[in-house]
Amino acid sequence: MIGKNLRVVRQMVVASLFVLGLSLTLRAENLVLLHNGHLPKKVLVVLSNTTRDFVANLIEIIASIHEQDGLTGEDAFKLHVLSSSRNERKSLPTDPDKLAKYVEFNDELFVNDIWMQDIGEFCAVVENGVRSEAVFDSRRGRGLAQVMPTLAQTWGQKYFVNPSTSLSCGDYGGNIEVTPDNILYYGDTMTSTCEQFLLKNGYQNRAVKLQTSWLQVGHIDEYMTIIPSRHSRCGYSIVRADPWYALDLIEAAKEEDFAAMPRDMGDFLKRVQAALRDPEKWKNTREATFIELNRKIGEVIDANISRLVSEIRRITGDTSRDIPIMAWPNVFHNFNNGLKLQHCIAYTPGVANHLVLRDHLIVPDPFFPPFKRTVEARFRAQGNRVHFINDMPYHNLQGEVHCGTNVRRDVNRTLITPQYTNALAALRDTFDRVHRDVR
Repeated sequence: MIGKNLRVVRQMVVASLFVLGLSLTLRAENLVLLHNGHLPKKVLVVLSNTTRDFVANLIEIIASIHEQDGLTGEDAFKLHVLSSSRNERKSLPTDPDKLAKYVEFNDELFVNDIWMQDIGEFCAVVENGVRSEAVFDSRRGRGLAQVMPTLAQTWGQKYFVNPSTSLSCGDYGGNIEVTPDNILYYGDTMTSTCEQFLLKNGYQNRAVKLQTSWLQVGHIDEYMTIIPSRHSRCGYSIVRADPWYALDLIEAAKEEDFAAMPRDMGDFLKRVQAALRDPEKWKNTREATFIELNRKIGEVIDANISRLVSEIRRITGDTSRDIPIMAWPNVFHNFNNGLKLQHCIAYTPGVANHLVLRDHLIVPDPFFPPFKRTVEARFRAQGNRVHFINDMPYHNLQGEVHCGTNVRRDVNRTLITPQYTNALAALRDTFDRVHRDVR
């Protein structure tokens, strides 16, 4: 009882500091957001009655990553689980040995809100040339209001809070991302107050605003992410959702491919296939509208990816930088607004919205074999490894794997170092020169 009372008092103190913006808040001279290539230290997820199987599967994947890569010491990481109560853990169908080795349960915070990415960003602050851990609290509030201030205090991290009081979802972590070049990219749903804070504290002239207002949730992670890639000259690749490619795969699919999907989804996409094969017969139908909407969305995504690449080249001064772009099949829907580019959301689980741990990618299972084969093949081409996971509890609530997780990363260590990319670039330059001379 004493422990419980102390915990309640502590949470009340943290809540007061959060609201008043007192001693936990520090003015950032140089805030550094962390990219997906930074090595993971802890993966955060919420265990609830709806996410139990997802969490159990995530534990198995994390165990597999450790075993495949032989991770020990500072390379090892754990799944940090928040839950609604201690009783929730008892029903977790996981090997006790794996629980002990790869999982830690938070005994200070008990939450039901499953959207861990919304809380903000684990990041770094540079003071006197030294990086130290920090957090940027997006001020999501609601069921996760205490998470960032409490973790910052527990883990000894500097604490920064979003100055915006509008509580806009455009300020959430899923809409704040950086490239390995430390270039901020974010969606146009972000509030101007949050935007100005980030620009003034590390990202002035190093930021790219992209279109996300056409989405229901409005986060940049809904249609793109950046992954570390050992086979890429620059050390990373851009992964983007590609509705055009998805429609091509749907049109060419076999009967049994649709049977592997949830019934309603499979039945609808089977009709979409018929509309793709005989557009005249399906004019003015829901299926025809779906096809046309996805083609429009494809054009929007194309334009935004092109802009991001152009801006990366301009900002870095490397105007010929080769940045691989990996197109992953995904379709979107907007059944209540026809062809309007608003309130759009992934129809099949959004494969671009995934979790990156080292060179392993934990991807929403789209339940459509042609999509899965494509994702796996393109992963391998970039030197990455894929783990599909059933994330339907999140997908059914308009989110995916990345939305439901967050990662505390090492502020100083990355999977792919500048030395590695420089050596790879030199090797490829030599290869190109030798073969050019031979010709």
